Amino acid sequence: MIQEKYNIDPYKILEKYCKNNQKIKDILISHGESVYKKALEIIAISNIENIDLKLLKNACLLHDIGILNTNSPKIFCFGENHYVMHGILGANILRKEGLNKIALICERHIGVGIKKEEVKNLNKKFKVKLPEKDMFPKTKIEKLICLSDKFFSKSNLEEEEKIEDILEEIKSYKKEKEFLELLKEFNINKNA
Repeated sequence: MIQEKYNIDPYKILEKYCKNNQKIKDILISHGESVYKKALEIIAISNIENIDLKLLKNACLLHDIGILNTNSPKIFCFGENHYVMHGILGANILRKEGLNKIALICERHIGVGIKKEEVKNLNKKFKVKLPEKDMFPKTKIEKLICLSDKFFSKSNLEEEEKIEDILEEIKSYKKEKEFLELLKEFNINKNA
């Protein structure tokens, strides 16, 4: 199986886009590194083989780059867009950089993924313009990053979330089933 190689430096990309906001750059790096470490833990638990670790690390560091253009003052983001848009906004940035695989990861990690039939309701609820298409993780690496991301918030960088707390949060957007399916796929005990 030929795996796409990304000879990029994700830290330079973050520097390029965060040059006027050191705080958000630090948040993105810390969060991305935590997500990467969690992904490695899940790989070990699940005995997953054939994961492109370079792609995984780059995607973990860049998957939230779109928050730069959101209005999320708690995490030093002062853009004009609702936070739900950060996957699409980040995907657009990454496509400009020629990082199409990471762009897909970026747009598919929101919540536990967004299905096409959910887009209209989200657009109406948040007064946004998400594209009307499926945006949920499909590949093993997309699912791995989506799951790993749920364990870390960007407002409390050092603390790993407990599964029961993640489930409680996910209830607010009715994604418990999808989250539990990810846990099962990666052999993660929901009571851990």
